[in-house]
Amino acid sequence: MRMVPESFSYWQRTSPLFSLSTDLPNVSDVAIIGGGLSGAATCYWLARAGVRAVLLERRALADGATGRNGGFVRAGTAGPYPEAMARLGPQTARAVMDITYENRALLRQVLQEEEISCDYREPGALQLALTEDQSKEQRQEVDLLQAEGFSAQWLERAQVQAMINTPLASEILGGCFLPEQGLLHSARLVQGLVHAALRHGATAYQAEASEIGRDGANVRLRTSQGNMVASKVIVAINAWTSTLLPELTPVIVPVLEQMQAYEAIDPIFSMALSVHMNTGEYMQQTPSGTLLIGGYGSVAPNAGGSRKACQHPRYKRLSRQ
Repeated sequence: MRMVPESFSYWQRTSPLFSLSTDLPNVSDVAIIGGGLSGAATCYWLARAGVRAVLLERRALADGATGRNGGFVRAGTAGPYPEAMARLGPQTARAVMDITYENRALLRQVLQEEEISCDYREPGALQLALTEDQSKEQRQEVDLLQAEGFSAQWLERAQVQAMINTPLASEILGGCFLPEQGLLHSARLVQGLVHAALRHGATAYQAEASEIGRDGANVRLRTSQGNMVASKVIVAINAWTSTLLPELTPVIVPVLEQMQAYEAIDPIFSMALSVHMNTGEYMQQTPSGTLLIGGYGSVAPNAGGSRKACQHPRYKRLSRQ
């Protein structure tokens, strides 16, 4: 089944128009399928290395998950650091942490060198605690991160209130604050990386790949704009991977989450904000004042969240991403 987004996300609506050619070449050194963050970054670094790279995007840059997220730039493990250490072992968990911090430093460098404007800033990230168990877990994580030499701080409720310009709900007990965590405009980052890749010699096209096959030592692509032969093909289409590589259907499983944009209001908070109410919810307020709230990945349509992280009378949904 072909999965096509039915909406035009906030990140896309607030990005410049980026035109992609449909005049697809017949051959390429490397073809990259997918114009999200993974595809754009891969194309950029290959082009910088002198590889003749061709990027194929079926609709528009950042049209999938990259253009429908919270715009967080997090340094750290996917889950709590103590859980990562228990699951991966101390050495591997530490290595993952180090890589993510190196990635953040590399992002800063690329944004400066390529003059990419994507509202990047580092106001930190605050995870709210709603229960005593969450408070205990977050305090333990802060202690462990500090012991490992990473910046982390436990904030009491009054300290959290001082950072958020609206009354807190009674459930909020405190929070874990990680300094220098980043926020940005996702689609503008992708556009900036592709612009930079083009300057370094890459090319980008609007074409939907429908089939991958062997052509001797090369790879043949069937696309909506004709066939292409490439020495290598990189599939960077995230949840749509099984449409090209059916054998990966049991391995790469799409996960639905909700992402909503609300009308701009006066500043409430500047940091990346998250809270575990159901499956892990997150939000940012953009420099223009727009509120972006995401998460609720496994909540049934008739089972909305019962708790509010912040109480504010002016929330008005603009669009569902």
